[in-house]
Order: sequence, then structure tokens, then C-alpha cells
Amino acid sequence: MPGFYNTFTSGLFRHKTGPVEVQPKYFERLKFKKMKEQPKGLGFGEMLAGALNGVNDTQMNAYRLTEQFMTEPGSVDVHDVTLGTAKANLSLSITKALFDRALRAYKEIINMR
Repeated sequence: MPGFYNTFTSGLFRHKTGPVEVQPKYFERLKFKKMKEQPKGLGFGEMLAGALNGVNDTQMNAYRLTEQFMTEPGSVDVHDVTLGTAKANLSLSITKALFDRALRAYKEIINMR
């Protein structure tokens, strides 16, 4: 199928050549400008970027397991493929739900007058 499409079973966004892996350099925009005194620990932007990287890693792991199961069926157990796919689907669903709620909260704040 040409172009992008969503496989709901694994939650991967694929192109006709395979999944699109998001590089961490694209999450650098989420980082806030450095202040003179930074509090110890991770900032909100860094935590958000780390969480998105984790979701991306889960998606890519599910894709690799599925691909390995297709090419070398004896090397991967079908249960591992199913669990990897379910984890990827759940992590993407949770991320989408959180994004939708954050967007809805932002719109409510903007509309308050």
C-alpha cells in the first residue's frame, strides 16, 4: 500500500519501505532554554523527550520482533512477538490519550476569559 498507513495491531507507523524511526535530535526542540540555576534532576522537557523515546523504542522493538519472526520463524517465540506488539500498542494508546487530554486542557485554558 503506497504512502503512510497505521497498523492498529502493532501501533507502528509504516512507510512502504518499513517503519519510520524517530531520531532523538527531533526531540531537542522540546528542551527549554537553560536558566542560570537549573534544579537538580530532569526538567519537564527532558522527561517528555525521554518518554517519547521510550514509546519509539517499544514500537521499533515490536517491529524488529515481527520482522525476525517473518524471516526466521524458529529464532523467535510467537509469544514474544505477541507481547511486544501488545506493549507497543498499549504504550501508543496511552501516549495518544495523554496527548489528547493535554490538548483539551490547553484549549480550555485558551478559551477561558
